[in-house]
Amino acid sequence: APAVLGSSYAMLTIVDCTFSNMPNSMIIQPLNSRIDLANNVIHNTGEAINARYCAGRIASNIIYDLVGNADAIDVDFIWGGDGEALIEVEYNYLRSGPSYNADGIDFGSASGVARGNFISSFGDKGISVGEFSYPEIYNNYIENCNMGIAIKDGSIPIIENNTIVNCVYGINSYDKSLDGIGGRGTFYNGIIWDCGTSILLQDDSTLDVGYSTIEGGWAGVGNLTNNPLFIDPGSGDYHLQSNSPCINGGRIADWMTDGVDLEGNPRIIYQLVDMGAYEIDVNMPRSIWLLSPRREAIYEIGQVIPITWGAYGPDWTAGDTIALQVSADSGLTWSNIVGASNLQYDQGSFDWHTDSMPESDQYRMKVLYGANPAVADASRGDFALEIPMLDHFDWSTVVSPRIANLPFPVTITAMSMRANPFEAFNGTVSISGWMPSVGDLEVGIGAGTVSWYYPMPVTYSEARLQSIYLDSEIGGACSITGLYLNVMSLPSRQLTNWKIRIRHTSLSSYAASPVWESTGWTVVYQANESVGSTGWYKFIFTTPFAYNGTDNIMIDFLYDRHRSAWSGNGMCEASTTAQNRSIYYRARSSFGNPINWTGTSPPPKQGANLLNLRLLTFAAGTQPISITPVTSGNFVDGIWTGAVTVLGAATNMALTADDGSSHAGDSIFFDVLDSPGNYWLELSTQGSGIVDVVSDWFAIGSNVPVTAYADQFYEFDTWTGDTGGCAVAGDMITVH
Repeated sequence: APAVLGSSYAMLTIVDCTFSNMPNSMIIQPLNSRIDLANNVIHNTGEAINARYCAGRIASNIIYDLVGNADAIDVDFIWGGDGEALIEVEYNYLRSGPSYNADGIDFGSASGVARGNFISSFGDKGISVGEFSYPEIYNNYIENCNMGIAIKDGSIPIIENNTIVNCVYGINSYDKSLDGIGGRGTFYNGIIWDCGTSILLQDDSTLDVGYSTIEGGWAGVGNLTNNPLFIDPGSGDYHLQSNSPCINGGRIADWMTDGVDLEGNPRIIYQLVDMGAYEIDVNMPRSIWLLSPRREAIYEIGQVIPITWGAYGPDWTAGDTIALQVSADSGLTWSNIVGASNLQYDQGSFDWHTDSMPESDQYRMKVLYGANPAVADASRGDFALEIPMLDHFDWSTVVSPRIANLPFPVTITAMSMRANPFEAFNGTVSISGWMPSVGDLEVGIGAGTVSWYYPMPVTYSEARLQSIYLDSEIGGACSITGLYLNVMSLPSRQLTNWKIRIRHTSLSSYAASPVWESTGWTVVYQANESVGSTGWYKFIFTTPFAYNGTDNIMIDFLYDRHRSAWSGNGMCEASTTAQNRSIYYRARSSFGNPINWTGTSPPPKQGANLLNLRLLTFAAGTQPISITPVTSGNFVDGIWTGAVTVLGAATNMALTADDGSSHAGDSIFFDVLDSPGNYWLELSTQGSGIVDVVSDWFAIGSNVPVTAYADQFYEFDTWTGDTGGCAVAGDMITVH
């Protein structure tokens, strides 16, 4: 199934979003993009994040309960665009991908950093490193996986300060691609414990292991076999006890100078470093670590932010207190937080009111306690407080169905960018009603009858045709979902590695020295294609192309690694254009895969033949629905409450609030039924009496007087229940 969110050649930012209960769907799939995927929650889905040829960061996400052979985070291939090529996978919480082929983090033909991740309960690998990848893997905690870390196919990772427990294999290094090359790499300052097999090297694999605690032992400088003495492994606490042999047993590396451990504590203490993912200061039997605010989180001034912490160490006693301080300049200066100077150490949380705080993206927290104050970074770095700005409008729930011409109550709330109520808005909004209208359309291009052997000249082993189609031929913005070619005679062989690609272009024809375009393409269709019938032959795209409605487009047809035939080129119908709008070339293995042809290599031929096409397109629009009012009253403290009337029947309609300054918001969809005029009213009673009305038929909006009559030997007492808005007079109540 396609991904819920995808990108190609884009700057993709997805922050503070929740995706859940989509077990058959991949969620985020960027391609050739610079990405920032942070602070998202992904739950009960297919593969969560699949990034190919990307750079950027995947940070502080919570991903759990994946379904099927789904990885939490899959990073494939190296960014080839401008700027830093690094991709950072850091501080993510990844739990439960039970399928036998599910990984927590999967590097394939990729570099990058996996830092500070919590990885638990994956059916295959906690971290997979394959296909000549060379990532750096620091400060991760991995538990309950088939393999803690797998190293495959000539990959050379640097693995330092990781804790791997309760896995079938702590590290498994082998050749998966059957090219005879196993894994390589280094494993330093790590702990592997309570695993079926701590380290397994297969297929000529090698691993340099040092300064690590390995259950069962392993040769190398500084390695131990001693029990690491975790605090409480039965309860999942894999911090080190103060007498653990792993304390101060690691070696210092360059990244540790300003580095931190899994919880944000300094990696180097007193010029020494521990083994495993957690650092401990044995000279402080009492310590605090802050759980929130999270690193790089963004909050708004005026928001109440919960500060949460945990106490660690044996020497805390009842009545011990702590104090919280805040810095707005990355720790250069500190100030006390009002009301947080004398908190019980085990209180665990404090609500911080930020109304008077300045705007800054360099906030940090610290905790003071005892004679020697200790500092715990809130989330391994800075977080931000920003001035709230109006972003959109939220609607109260509209119950479906409604009745045409009958008002119903609504509440519209102004919201900030961080989805908090924006109380400063006191203007009005326009209100409109609409329902979606969609349509599939087939766009025919070309009416000529030229018989042309492109794009299927199968007497050659590879070929490429790159043609220009004009915006006037396509129409407005749409999604191109497929195309037809009019095949006049069948190719005698299968088209191997057949691809169709599309890109936008400003060109309307080719000049004297045309070039092969190498960037900006979307591969919309690829297959080993056996064209089985003449006439209009259909290709349904696996990746629809989002046409912007203004540019022209190029369509690229190509195949390669084809076993050429002595005869039997496929012939397709084409038209002749006034200017040259096609370039093409065919070869017999002399220029490699046509997808890599670029510039003038090989030198393209050009001509006026243009394939006749039928484009399959999908366009979305809206149909207006009449409502009243069309303008709200003034908002009070960011809220307007009023009544809306829909003036006719509608199916699957919605309401929109818009302030005219690019701030809008839609209601949920609902149906509106035609008003039948008068309604039959039927009443029933329980107990000793009846109720009666003056008539059985009433118009919408009528006031209905209801009279109670008691049975013999009974008398009427009182009306009970919700009588708000009703006029009560003795045994008669008038209901609106």
